[in-house]
Amino acid sequence: MSYEPFALLSDKAYMKVTNGPADRAFVGTAKFSSHESMTTLTKNASQATLITPQVVGIKELPEHAGKVTVTVKGSPEWWADLNGNFEFDKDTEKRGGHQIGAVASGPASEGEWRGAVVGDATWASSAMLQNPAGQVYLTETLGWLTEDPALSGETETEEDVKIQHTKEGEAVWFYGTITLLPGLVFAAGWLRVRSRRKGGAK
Repeated sequence: MSYEPFALLSDKAYMKVTNGPADRAFVGTAKFSSHESMTTLTKNASQATLITPQVVGIKELPEHAGKVTVTVKGSPEWWADLNGNFEFDKDTEKRGGHQIGAVASGPASEGEWRGAVVGDATWASSAMLQNPAGQVYLTETLGWLTEDPALSGETETEEDVKIQHTKEGEAVWFYGTITLLPGLVFAAGWLRVRSRRKGGAK
């Protein structure tokens, strides 16, 4: 892999840190591939944004031994800031087409190696890993690299399971509440009154 030494910026969606133009480098993306290391993020792309401050674009070299799969792409409005002025210069810069994350694997003849590449190291900092998408990206990428099933796969949610009632079951509950419960209350009252009468007679 190779990289482009220019920060990718966005003037439409970015984190506000200093309220200045440099904040445009604090970008995030939800463009994930269908690779097995991206299972959870791909299925939850509408709710997950991977924050990658000062990220640069990466490219696959023309000749190498192995297979490269792009896993994370930049948003369409991103551009490479060629002159470092944090402004989009339409005459020399263009938006879109940037790749920022990839995984690679080598053939059996090479020892079956695996690797992962990201055009930014800040995304793995303690501050950025407070973002759930970053945590999932780190965990599942490590799971793919190490082939550890405990780290890979879709993350389970903690949603409550809905209880479904059949019509027969609902009928039992309905008639039980309008007949059985009142009957039990009536029987308990009758027994209490009867016991009082017997006690008074004695």
